[in-house]
Amino acid sequence: MQSVLACLQIVWTHSRGKLIGILACVCMTAIFSLVKISKLPPLVPFLYRGFFAAQVLLLITIYSCGYDGVRQIQKNWKLLFLRSGFDSAAAALFYSSLAYFPLTEIGFLMQTQTAFTMIVAFIILREKPSLFQILCAFGAMVGAILVIQPPVLGFPSKSTTAAQSDFEANLRFYMGCAVITVALLMFACGGTIMRILSTSGQIHWATTAMVQAAFCIVFAVIGLVATGDAHVLFFICEPEKKVAIISIALLSCILQMCFFFCLKYEKASMLILVTIQVLFMPIGDLIVYGKLPDFNLFHFSGFLLISVSILSLFIAKHLAIVAKQREADEKRKNNSVKLDGEPTGSNHSEKEENVYEESTQKTSET
Repeated sequence: MQSVLACLQIVWTHSRGKLIGILACVCMTAIFSLVKISKLPPLVPFLYRGFFAAQVLLLITIYSCGYDGVRQIQKNWKLLFLRSGFDSAAAALFYSSLAYFPLTEIGFLMQTQTAFTMIVAFIILREKPSLFQILCAFGAMVGAILVIQPPVLGFPSKSTTAAQSDFEANLRFYMGCAVITVALLMFACGGTIMRILSTSGQIHWATTAMVQAAFCIVFAVIGLVATGDAHVLFFICEPEKKVAIISIALLSCILQMCFFFCLKYEKASMLILVTIQVLFMPIGDLIVYGKLPDFNLFHFSGFLLISVSILSLFIAKHLAIVAKQREADEKRKNNSVKLDGEPTGSNHSEKEENVYEESTQKTSET
């Protein structure tokens, strides 16, 4: 029994970021499935999700941080507000995209997040991607085109009913594409800022999630007023819809906690989270519809191309990080030997060791 516990402890220590990322994928799929099942305008459960989550997270913040939670917000308010604004807008758009695509398609389209993250990193951090990274990102984007099959490239019209004209159907389809594209860009910006917050050690996860939940309420209200669905908020009487909304709120709290610790413990956790998500989204479609949507050969080709591109990028990045860490370990061992006549553990050796650790950490974070 003790050996089993020791083995589990080792697995948790070395793979907790990945395990938390998998749990986040399960929560996200469950949330999206409940939104579909509730048959409400997507922004309605999104608003209630933010409202209930903000209250729960406020209690957790008070219990965990006390008045220090206010100081944390005051000290990090710029990054905190930027992250909350980007992530809240992205989440609202992701919820809205549920009205345009099946869960399986959304799951694969979310994998193109890597390409958008590379774009954001190049613009904000001036990080130049390698040729291999560019090719992988291009492969993922081509796969996304094969998945959504835009009529402008000669694919069939997206009409779903006989009463709906091709123009109306195609317009709705392109609106959905615009919604999910902007959501992916905003999510890339929010994830970059969240990485800085989670590794700083200066703010509690519940505080960041609470502020983000408050921003979600604002974006949901704006969206409902703009779409004319605000009146639905006051006419939810069915018990099953109330249960779905409460479940969405609770799962959202767990999801926020998973996001924070996943980014804290796992350097490449966002790639893992995006890659694993495609395994759960088809399960959501089976729960909602009782069967998978009708897919043709182009869909499956796009699914395969996205998966290969993103997995190749993740594996290459992982191997590069491991190589850098191995090189840093070897240099640290060499620094333990006397350098220039200085004894082991001297200030010169410590400075060299810190330089190698900082360079390795920067490589891992990028």
